[in-house]
Amino acid sequence: MYQPGEGSMHTAQCVYETALGQSYLSCRAMIDGVPNPRAEKLARKIPECTQEAGIYQTFEPAEIQLLHAPFGSLTQQDRVAMRWVVEGVAVMAWALGRTELPPFATKSEAAPVTFALGMFRPGAQEQFSEASLRDPGEIEMCALSYTALSRRLEQYQQKPEKLDFAARLKESEGPRLLLDDVELQDGDLAIDGMPLDQIPQERFNEVCSIVRERLKALRWLLGHEKNYAAVATIH
Repeated sequence: MYQPGEGSMHTAQCVYETALGQSYLSCRAMIDGVPNPRAEKLARKIPECTQEAGIYQTFEPAEIQLLHAPFGSLTQQDRVAMRWVVEGVAVMAWALGRTELPPFATKSEAAPVTFALGMFRPGAQEQFSEASLRDPGEIEMCALSYTALSRRLEQYQQKPEKLDFAARLKESEGPRLLLDDVELQDGDLAIDGMPLDQIPQERFNEVCSIVRERLKALRWLLGHEKNYAAVATIH
């Protein structure tokens, strides 16, 4: 789990390059096999776009393989898994001050996030050099909050019973929750205005995926993960 003081935060340029690279990878996966000639044409164009942006060389070998995969060859499981990469990209775009991060239980929309990053638009390299990050303390606070959320969701998965989450947050050695949009009911975490035991399993799993991908991106931002590879999400 995230602990303050570990690692070194990535530079703004590195974050921007990674965010844009992951955007292209996610786009390539999500349009794969779409029965539209324009989708196949766009898929062929994406590797060229990444080269023009100067980020092609930053990809891992497996990511390059994904970029060049024959159109329509990705499995449905791969396409669905790559949808969650958008959550990590949203965190990076937020850290760069390009977008706001939706509440923890709300999925990020790919179009506004990637548009804010300049995907498929020229001049990316100039934007890389001019990029800046939010205050490190703000990013650390966000990471602490998502760590606390992740722990509670994992605890509930392992033992689905009510917990005095609010009290745990006040413990000196406990996690910290610093997001204003988090709901609590009777001291425990709530989703969509309902306690966890009333949340449909599909919705609960969706929120777990959102939190997991955002925490992964926050940990990477702060230098606690070695690299940020899209293929690590595919399973």
